[in-house]
Amino acid sequence: TSQSYMTYERCLSIIQQEFREMKSISNLADQCHISTGYLSRIFRKYAGESPSEILTRLKLNHAGELLLQDNLLIKEVADRIGYDDPYHFSRLFKNFYGMSPKHFRESVSRS
Repeated sequence: TSQSYMTYERCLSIIQQEFREMKSISNLADQCHISTGYLSRIFRKYAGESPSEILTRLKLNHAGELLLQDNLLIKEVADRIGYDDPYHFSRLFKNFYGMSPKHFRESVSRS
């Protein structure tokens, strides 16, 4: 196994374990002791997507789970997955799921 693949696996593991608290990919690069450019290159090579895309996907999938399981306000869900701005979170969520967090919760609860 190459050194770059081992670094990728270590960084991916950190994202998967700490995505709720992780604010940016630069934090991940610092934890892995590599540059953000190198981090992006190895993720593109081995995962086919950027580390920020993976981080966002993990955060928004977890947000979807929280919206369905818990009776939390949308700003509380945003805060739990590391977004300080609930409006920014709602825009990202809508881009990802194709509907707002409120409509997501309503559409699934009607099913």
